[in-house]
Amino acid sequence: MSTEALAVQPKDLAITSEQVKIARDTVAKGLDDNQFAVYLYNCQRQGVHPLDGLIVPVLRKDEDGTKKLTFVTTVDLLRSRAAETDDYAGSDDPVFEYSAGGGGEPPRPIAATVTIWKFVHGEKCAFTATARYDEYYPGEKQGFMWRSKPHVMLGKCAEGLAIRKAFPKQLAGLYLEEELAKENKPARTSKPAEKPVGNVKCSQCNAIGGHLPSCLTKKAPVAEQASPKEDNVMCGDCGVVNGHKADCKYAKKEGAGEALTETVVVIQFHREEGNESR
Repeated sequence: MSTEALAVQPKDLAITSEQVKIARDTVAKGLDDNQFAVYLYNCQRQGVHPLDGLIVPVLRKDEDGTKKLTFVTTVDLLRSRAAETDDYAGSDDPVFEYSAGGGGEPPRPIAATVTIWKFVHGEKCAFTATARYDEYYPGEKQGFMWRSKPHVMLGKCAEGLAIRKAFPKQLAGLYLEEELAKENKPARTSKPAEKPVGNVKCSQCNAIGGHLPSCLTKKAPVAEQASPKEDNVMCGDCGVVNGHKADCKYAKKEGAGEALTETVVVIQFHREEGNESR
């Protein structure tokens, strides 16, 4: 798409093809054809010359990495565009909320609330918004103005929120530079789910999914722990499945060597004529 084809004429302003090309190579550098067309449309809609620097296109990355086109402007432009509607009735000074301070640190503003007034069907209505310091402070590297003039910077952000709320049609998509100074944080990576433990019942302590502190199976070395049996065998003396009670005669006694082995004794009876013997 040629640059001339994108030469949208802002209302009440004249812009040449050469100026469009300069805007494309400077203030709008990095935009594709569609994004540049949207930028020129916003300049036309707001009556701003692309080279005035009152509206600057910004590509910001969302958490998923996709680029989103937004536009940076000044608080004066937001106010003037709202005033052109003849419904703008001014704004109140920001109302600040402060931290408790302490530890040698003085209280600092942590939130600002601004109210914008607008005539709606002849009635004066309030549109209020609050900006919080932690959500806009850009960090130590870029936060010099925020540390030196926190009230001014936080008040601007609150006014930007409130005036867009009052005039969404006229100011949609226009943000103050202070509102976009903080970079998006990377998407939070979720911790992998732990592998569920099966509901296995210990043959010694009868605990499910683990062992009691006094369990001998837990205390024994891995090499000495009996491997799980495929069949559930019940002891004929104590009734424990796949094991024995401590007082069972078949339980392995400490230092007594191998466990006792069950012995089956078969008694046969022989009957003779006139005599019975065993």
